[in-house]
Amino acid sequence: MSFADALTREAAWLRADLAGDGLLPLLDTVGDLSGPFQTVEAYGRRLDQRGHQLFVCRDPYVERNAGNVWREGVHGIALMILWRQQSNASRAEIDQLALDEAIERVLDRVRGLPTDHTHGGRFFSVAEDAATVRPGKPMPRWGWDGLAG
Repeated sequence: MSFADALTREAAWLRADLAGDGLLPLLDTVGDLSGPFQTVEAYGRRLDQRGHQLFVCRDPYVERNAGNVWREGVHGIALMILWRQQSNASRAEIDQLALDEAIERVLDRVRGLPTDHTHGGRFFSVAEDAATVRPGKPMPRWGWDGLAG
């Protein structure tokens, strides 16, 4: 499993339609169960895109010895949510509640299926460490609420 494509593999897992396995979709284009995000991609944000966005970003990568025989790579992956306020007329509480529900869906997807800790075979193991949610500061110029974690 390559260091170079880890973010792409994780983005593919987050985009996958796993509703049949009990994980709600994250993309809003997946069947009858609409997800909260218009974009789920690897790498950085694009301010020209509209709607709610989820990006898979690189965090620190660490190699550790595995039995003094070979090294195992531990990918640090951060997910960044850009959440656009739906309209000036909508109440902030409604937008924040929708963001909280979207975060819960993302956390469910990161935790994965009860019997699969590999994100569909994309990694040797996933989400071994506790997840952290760090709210960012809103960017009023663009109407975004940022979240990284």
